[in-house]
Amino acid sequence: MLKRTAIYIRVSTGAQAADGHSLDVQLEQCLQQANTLGLAQRDIEVYREAGASGEDMDRPELTRLLDDATQGKLTHVIVKHPDRLSRNVADKAIIVRQLKQHDVQIVFVDVPDWDQSDEANLLFNIISSIAEYELRQIRRRTLSGKLRAAREGQMMPMGIDPYGYKYESGQFLVDEEEAAFVRLIFDWYVEERLSMRDIAKRLDELGAPTKTRKSLCWSHATIAHILQNEMYIGRYTYNRRKTAKAPLATARGRKRVRRVTGWHPGAEWISYTVPRIVDDETFRRAALRRQAAKRQGCQRNSHEHLLQGKLRCRVCHRVWYAAASKKQGANTTRMYRRPPEHKGEPRQCAHGCRAIRAEDIERAVFREVVHRLFHSREWAQLAADSASVQSRRLHDELRLFEEQSERIVQRQERLRNLYLTGDLSKDDYTQQLGVARRQGEQIAGQLERLQEVKRRSEADWQSDMQALHDCLMDVQGGAIPFAVRRQIICDLVDECLLDATGDSVAVAIRGIVTTSTSS
Repeated sequence: MLKRTAIYIRVSTGAQAADGHSLDVQLEQCLQQANTLGLAQRDIEVYREAGASGEDMDRPELTRLLDDATQGKLTHVIVKHPDRLSRNVADKAIIVRQLKQHDVQIVFVDVPDWDQSDEANLLFNIISSIAEYELRQIRRRTLSGKLRAAREGQMMPMGIDPYGYKYESGQFLVDEEEAAFVRLIFDWYVEERLSMRDIAKRLDELGAPTKTRKSLCWSHATIAHILQNEMYIGRYTYNRRKTAKAPLATARGRKRVRRVTGWHPGAEWISYTVPRIVDDETFRRAALRRQAAKRQGCQRNSHEHLLQGKLRCRVCHRVWYAAASKKQGANTTRMYRRPPEHKGEPRQCAHGCRAIRAEDIERAVFREVVHRLFHSREWAQLAADSASVQSRRLHDELRLFEEQSERIVQRQERLRNLYLTGDLSKDDYTQQLGVARRQGEQIAGQLERLQEVKRRSEADWQSDMQALHDCLMDVQGGAIPFAVRRQIICDLVDECLLDATGDSVAVAIRGIVTTSTSS
């Protein structure tokens, strides 16, 4: 096997070209060194790394060089300066050790005979330490300059612009095409109460573009990030998080990924005002729903206890637990019980509170919550505003779907033109046209659904509200699934304070709907 001489050259910033570290300058000096060593020009292969940081080990050309060395293809590696291999002392030691293990001679143009004596090895390590120190100083000065500019009012960009915005001329501007989808995301989450996964699925069906255009599918994590980003209500905060490089991590196609390690003190945060995309009320309602979901948690609820985790003793303040028992040949009996007291521990409650049948207290609490909700000022205001809000929302959503339908038609026409002019093969044309047609069918189905909803009159809305009230009050009828009733409780009730010391059970409901009842 013919063995070669490798020349490795690297540059990470444009400023290094002015300092004599440009790729061409490095290559010229390395070729002169190879000629001095008597190495044949025809046996030289250049590994050219442009725009790669010296703090990263994960570099394509460096990886290729090490692979070739491992396979025994190289005899020499010529580098202008040790910091071209790496600015990290530990990483540099790993690279040097791996090359030496495969009998590859390392030649540094600026540090000749670096491994010929103990003194030369010491000098090499000192130079490596200085290079790492220099990198840290560069990073510190860069960060200090950014913070100074930010405090003077210059708006700092992000690695990737938030969805719905674009950074131009030192400021964030609204990208109207993406902003329309942001409003839809909040609308679906707040008004239609879709889950984040369902929202991602609907965006995929609609053909909504992702930010980087590299991913074809939306994820629920991206939806969650959008729903909690205060930038959409006009607040952008810089220098809030502490980050550190995560070795070997990747995200969104990027190899250099930084992870959040902590938070700077609030006094060091820098706030900007940017154009808003979502109104404050919608953002607040989205936050309330996320908080309700956290309160609901992911506790196991195999016997469908409606008030699981919501009952607390008014006397000892301990949370009651849900229980179920089944005798042979009988139905399952669901109960709520006060937590047991362990032997040797002092009594937690001075009263012997009895167990409560789940059906009785759930029926009483749920009916009271529904009654208070439908007779609240907030519900009356919602009923008064619902017609206009629904009409405006449907109009915006219809317009967006119609625009998407027009884009699909235009895309199909472009595909036909490319096929007729010979710029697209028949197989590619058939495949891409099939995808476009399927998207068009999905959008047409959504349009039909929205147009049907729009045809509903105000009278229909009022009758629906009354039917909903009657349906919710009929707890034993089984028309409302348990998951829906559980969601209502989690959204509206923080906890229920119980007093089960007497013949009847008194309950004080705390939360968005605050009241008292008894069963």
